[in-house]
Amino acid sequence: MISALLGLPVFFTAAAPGWARISVAVLITGAAIAFTRLAPAARPTPAKQT
Repeated sequence: MISALLGLPVFFTAAAPGWARISVAVLITGAAIAFTRLAPAARPTPAKQT
């Protein structure tokens, strides 16, 4: 997520080329998808009762 946050300034500078904005948008989207796919694995699972 840090790499996605470091790419945000490209949207606020007028001198940034179009390809940079597109690539950062794709990387931010990919990071968000990866984060949401990994989030359920971080939840603790209930202990089995025998």
